[in-house]
Amino acid sequence: MAARPSHPLVRLALALLPALLLAGGLRAQGGYLLQGTVVPMDRPPFEGYVLVRDSGIALVGTGAPPPEAAGAVRVGTTGVIYPGLLDAHNHPTYNVLPLWNAPRTYDNRYQWRRGEPAYATYVTRPYSFLRDSVRVSAQMAVWAEVRALAGGTTALQGWGPRDAQQFGGDLAREAEAPNYGHPWRGGTAIDLPPGTVLGRRDSLLALSPWTLHLAEGRPGDSLSVHQADSLHQFRLLAPRVAVIHGTAVPVAQLRAYADSGVSLAWSPISNGLLYGATTPIDSAWRAGVNVSIGSDWGPSGSKNLLGELKAADLWNQAHGRPFSDSVLAAMVTVHPARALQWQAWAGTVTQGKAADLVVLDRIRLDPYRNLIEATERNVQLVFVGGRPVYGDAGVLEPLYPGGVERVGTLLGRDKAVSPPATAARPTFASTRDTLHRLFAHAALAGRTHLDPLFAATDTAFFGVLAAKAGPLTWLSGIVNYYRQPAATGPRSTDAYARPDPSAPGTGSFPPGVAVTIVEKVEVAPGRWWALVSPGPGATRAVGYVRMEDLFVPP
Repeated sequence: MAARPSHPLVRLALALLPALLLAGGLRAQGGYLLQGTVVPMDRPPFEGYVLVRDSGIALVGTGAPPPEAAGAVRVGTTGVIYPGLLDAHNHPTYNVLPLWNAPRTYDNRYQWRRGEPAYATYVTRPYSFLRDSVRVSAQMAVWAEVRALAGGTTALQGWGPRDAQQFGGDLAREAEAPNYGHPWRGGTAIDLPPGTVLGRRDSLLALSPWTLHLAEGRPGDSLSVHQADSLHQFRLLAPRVAVIHGTAVPVAQLRAYADSGVSLAWSPISNGLLYGATTPIDSAWRAGVNVSIGSDWGPSGSKNLLGELKAADLWNQAHGRPFSDSVLAAMVTVHPARALQWQAWAGTVTQGKAADLVVLDRIRLDPYRNLIEATERNVQLVFVGGRPVYGDAGVLEPLYPGGVERVGTLLGRDKAVSPPATAARPTFASTRDTLHRLFAHAALAGRTHLDPLFAATDTAFFGVLAAKAGPLTWLSGIVNYYRQPAATGPRSTDAYARPDPSAPGTGSFPPGVAVTIVEKVEVAPGRWWALVSPGPGATRAVGYVRMEDLFVPP
């Protein structure tokens, strides 16, 4: 048997070694280096690098990494690097529940919340059983955060005071908890507070931000329209106020919102399912309102922001494209950072900001369209606070010598989450086992089920959308983004098993874009990527794509 080290400092170092390995600390002392197409959101995209060190972005640049990055761990991704997506509206602990097939649409939120028996059966009672009877809110939070990370979401709004700070933001950020070294100074209201509270106007406006559900109902509904006027009535129009939904806000009032700096969170899936309509979001944008996208919650929304972006994209197409793709991308990055008062730390890929990042496959040449059309399968890696917390198992595992937790396989790609960094956070495996056991309990079995993490494999989710969509194309068309593109020619796997880096070629990239292969890069043994540009004979590089995703002439 080996002798036990006698010096107490040596014994302490050896005792801490497993924990350091588990957290990836020994591998990350020089930081992490990401390379690919960088989409900073405050300037045009470019081919370059991002150096993550400690909890922040240490360097961002074009071309080859500088000498300062020499000691960094080179992360095995070659994709498109975006700011972490920020969910401007959610109710995270409800996200263990599946999409609710509501029996009808409603005039306003009070009809289904207070007067719909099916809502109590399928939503209220199951939620109360889990949260209040068996008290598994920590496991509900873990499930919600992993589900969000699966779609590139790094922060969620909507945590109640009992749910935020469950385990110190070990996974995604909780907007109502301390973040970026600053205490939470905001407030969230499901309904307008009573008049006695509204009388304390100055204390409400001191909150940063104050988010509230307002005018949530069918456009023209008298109760919702009356509520929309309350911000003006109580002199609550202020830059730190963020309105959730606002589906019935009259267009004439949107200018006052814009002039006062009020933000608006848009959830088109939830609005369409519950009210058969959504916010006049093009009018809000034209008026100058800061518009963000929120996925809302499991019972009536999408699983994450990648899903909600698809509804926003379809709505945009059906209404004459008032928004460019870059504006839609800003609605899940720059705009929610402004709404949450996080501009100094989040929303763009900028040196000095927090390292909250998502790396996606290149599936479309335009990087903004790439974000809109990406699904959970295309999420290579997610960073929160400089820590890689979710992604492809093959990318995440080398960063954690102590191991990671696999959460599932999505269309042939294993996904994983980082090990707990705090003792307070339940492991994913224990979370999954606990929730599966409870959903088999007599109180829930046959009435509801644990909502899957991924949309692509959730046939029940798309079944509800198909049943409820009616004429709303922004609901019925979402499934098409999750279907694998049909092959239009021979795959390049054989032709480029060992491509000649000195011989540019041509091919096509789904959905049939002709490209010139400018350069070929072996990012790992047997894993080749191509730097491409659109059109034949072009020399200006646009971005990297996987060689196996290209189609080449026979």
